[in-house]
Amino acid sequence: MKPKGTAALDKARAALHAGDATEAARLARTAIKMGAHNTEAWHLLALATAGQQDFDAAIPAFEEALKLAPRDAVVASDYAGVLAEVGLFEQALACADHALVIDPQLAPAWVQRGKALNGLEQMRDAIQALNRALQLAPDLASGHYTYGQVLEALKQPDRALQAYTEAARHAPAHRDAHQKRGRLALQLEKFAEAAESFARALALSPDDAGLLNNHAMALHGLGRFDEALALCDQIIAISPALASAHVNRGRALQMLGRYKEALDAFERAHRLDPDGLPAALNLAMLRLTLGDLARGFAGYESRKRMPELEVQLAGRTHVAGLDALKGRTLIIEAEQGLGDTVQFARFAPRLARHAARTVLAVQPSLVPLMKTLSGVEVMANDDPALPDDAVHALIMSLPHLLGETDVRAAPISSPIRSGLRTGRSGSGLKAVVSASTGRVVRLAEISTARFHWRRLRRLRRCPAYG
Repeated sequence: MKPKGTAALDKARAALHAGDATEAARLARTAIKMGAHNTEAWHLLALATAGQQDFDAAIPAFEEALKLAPRDAVVASDYAGVLAEVGLFEQALACADHALVIDPQLAPAWVQRGKALNGLEQMRDAIQALNRALQLAPDLASGHYTYGQVLEALKQPDRALQAYTEAARHAPAHRDAHQKRGRLALQLEKFAEAAESFARALALSPDDAGLLNNHAMALHGLGRFDEALALCDQIIAISPALASAHVNRGRALQMLGRYKEALDAFERAHRLDPDGLPAALNLAMLRLTLGDLARGFAGYESRKRMPELEVQLAGRTHVAGLDALKGRTLIIEAEQGLGDTVQFARFAPRLARHAARTVLAVQPSLVPLMKTLSGVEVMANDDPALPDDAVHALIMSLPHLLGETDVRAAPISSPIRSGLRTGRSGSGLKAVVSASTGRVVRLAEISTARFHWRRLRRLRRCPAYG
């Protein structure tokens, strides 16, 4: 005669194998109520509730399973994984080590040890544990996946991408491996790999708005703007309040030359997420492109929240208005590329009229050229002699501070224009060269009336659009 609850346990096991954690949990509870008070029943319940992200139920179920079978290495290893999932890394490490005392050859327990050590930021030990896991089981997808997480934490995206690729290869149904691989490939601008990964992840979760959004970004990177737009429309039908989907829709429309629709999309994204950097920057850039300089320059101030500029701005007092300059020393800081400095230097003498002393801090190679400007001192931006007691302004904020709405009112000064000569580079682009030093300033066109906003490629590296 079969033990009580055996049929329910068999069904629970099958449901868990099929990926139906909810049904597996229900059936495991049924089996326990019918009298199947054994290790397998509690272990199945623990795994099923963990699959539901119901860790408050999973942890007591694991405890019950280990009370009944304290020498079961598999139960201890699985428990370690759940403890790491909820951030209890010390307990997870102890549980994984307990499993390995019982069975040193259990590869998943080495993975859980690596996961716990990663959480404790003991990276060298984590890598050793994962290397051991993959020595024992080279095809273990969870080992490659956790290795990818450790490598990401170590800021090694290329190697992490390889690890996630291996995880996805050994477990084609591992949705998170495809998603992580796609996200890293997108970060590394490997758009074809990213598109492939997101497509595979979407085959497993077709209505996931986040995956659809990332897929749209990958298609955008491949220049497949019509497809990206269609995906964005699909996302918005599922999640109309997802601001990033409206941002990506606007980017696709902009690349298709449908500027009014793009503007509407960016404005919608900004209303949905007023503090969101991608919406604010894209809206500002498009307004500048369309000639709406007052609102464009105002919105472009949001770039100061970009990580690289936050580092540059840290610990400095920055000008909020012209009144704050009276009697003060002002340092105008170059930012972004050499050509951007040349373009915006035209505004420095005008702002200098409002300060007691003005220092223009620029890239060292531009110092000789910028010294042709009147009304400002020029220093290299890495010069240790830069004044300490000063207020600061970023050079690309000058039009906003001055309330500039027409760049034709501020042409590039004659001395700077005479200090530049142009010629053709090997690529056919105009090469702007300093007449005083003979060095190439930038492959771009220097215009007295128009800014080349689409050249600001750095904005493509702002916080993710997805």
